[in-house]
Amino acid sequence: MTQFFGQNGYTTIGIGKVYHDEKWGEWDEWIDTYNMSGINGYQALETQAQIEAASREARAKGLKGKAFRQYTKGPAYESADAPDSAYHDGAMTDLAIAKLKELSDSPFYMVVGYKKPHLPFVAPKKYWDLYPVETVALPENYYLPEGSPKIAHMTWGELRAYSGIPEAGDVDTATAIDLIRGYYASISFVDAQVGRLMHALEEEGLVDNTIVVLWGDHGWKLGEHRMWCKHTNYEIDTRVPFLIKAPGAAFKVGTTDALVELLDLFPTLSELAGLPVPEQCEGTSLVPLLEDPEAEWHELAYSQFPRWGGVMGYSVKSHEGRYTEWLDEKSGEIKAREYYDHRIDPDENLNRVDLPEYAETIAALSAAMRKVRGG
Repeated sequence: MTQFFGQNGYTTIGIGKVYHDEKWGEWDEWIDTYNMSGINGYQALETQAQIEAASREARAKGLKGKAFRQYTKGPAYESADAPDSAYHDGAMTDLAIAKLKELSDSPFYMVVGYKKPHLPFVAPKKYWDLYPVETVALPENYYLPEGSPKIAHMTWGELRAYSGIPEAGDVDTATAIDLIRGYYASISFVDAQVGRLMHALEEEGLVDNTIVVLWGDHGWKLGEHRMWCKHTNYEIDTRVPFLIKAPGAAFKVGTTDALVELLDLFPTLSELAGLPVPEQCEGTSLVPLLEDPEAEWHELAYSQFPRWGGVMGYSVKSHEGRYTEWLDEKSGEIKAREYYDHRIDPDENLNRVDLPEYAETIAALSAAMRKVRGG
């Protein structure tokens, strides 16, 4: 998308965590905010300079393996009594607003890559204060889905790399509550930054002529299914925030129940900008849904995530449920299957794949999935 809009007369700006921090494609300017220094006493390691310094110290101490990872990662959460701009995403918003003021007279394509609410869950104390500890609880489904195959589970190594998290087994309840509070605080923190950006668009007179998309690349577990982080094919991992604000009286205000995919973003932005949709786009423009949220749409959406030993989890979401096949990519053998009925089990707590009343539905979803992956 960066190259495409750049080739069509747009100034392209990348700020923050975009393409996993890679300067992918052609940018007129890339603003690297990872080398900004943190606040005094700020212990959760986010900036590249902090990480490199911690790595040198860890090597000097002779630390290896988990001890090295936890030393260089720091704690999983933190809440300093500091202004927004003392933290990465707050300072990055300052840069984005300054850049908006420079670009207000020319077409621009700006990508602002916020790090939060990704680990570590760090945000100014005032956002933590929005969620008093006594108001936070573990999720109701703090247990593995009944009948789910072992290969569908994960041990949340991403979280275990931080200090204060056990190498195996559950975190204690107090730590779990702090993690949940930290995630909530991080969401409120980044929400405030998005609000600042939108206010800046208004101040620069750009709000009625700018397409804005807010999206994330994955969901997140906070103890659901007795797991943390992402890295599964469950609905809570594969469903993402996806909001589009498009100028024009033709576009409706509201939500839609249509099944859409992030692949749809490229053709949608192209059409909204009045540009031809590139032939290589696999997705479908969402403009018809912006005009009519009740419009007929695709019946299925797809996702996948790998497991150890060359096994890939292929998942297909329908309006009624989610079906997943764990496939050995060399032999083609199906190692395990899952089906969750979202009509009566939206949290996916019971695998119903072997119940005879779902056989016809599962067969149809499996056939659709094979067609998409070319198998």
